[in-house]
Amino acid sequence: MKLLLLPILLLSLSVTAQTYPKYTGNKTVKDTSAPKPKAAAKTKATTEAEKPLVINMPKESKITSGNFQDFMNRGVEQFKSGKYIEAVKLYTKALSVATEEQAWRALISRASVYSQMKKYDLSLKDCTTIIDNNNIPEKQLATTYMARARYAQELKDMELACSDVAKAKEMGLTPSLTQGICD
Repeated sequence: MKLLLLPILLLSLSVTAQTYPKYTGNKTVKDTSAPKPKAAAKTKATTEAEKPLVINMPKESKITSGNFQDFMNRGVEQFKSGKYIEAVKLYTKALSVATEEQAWRALISRASVYSQMKKYDLSLKDCTTIIDNNNIPEKQLATTYMARARYAQELKDMELACSDVAKAKEMGLTPSLTQGICD
């Protein structure tokens, strides 16, 4: 009896199943196509975490297309070759095409290059942008606080450096990574 109920159940489900017309993307609606669905209305209310990362870049450096990972890989190559200005340019290009999730990678990479160039004020600025956005995983945020602490130390801003070390420790950064500043 139970074996007979299973096919009947499946048959009844297939008969009552709703079918949808195929979407073809055409402007005209035919019997076999449906119009393109309308985009959902965006709400004005956003939380702090949903705010987009705002990067102030000169207009002449705005890039509208490109592959983020390609720019990053080329930036790493230039960095390893000691061509720091080219690396900065590539990380800036990567930043201009980055998604919100990718932006912190371009910023922290560019901050590292700036530090090699002894431009700690620019390194600190990129780290501050990441921290102010506060839309990255806690482990990366803790590492960013520690990087900013090192740059602040180079700029002799020990108050900021010690504050950032404390925040990095609160977030669980291992003691071996927080040594050397405000010990």
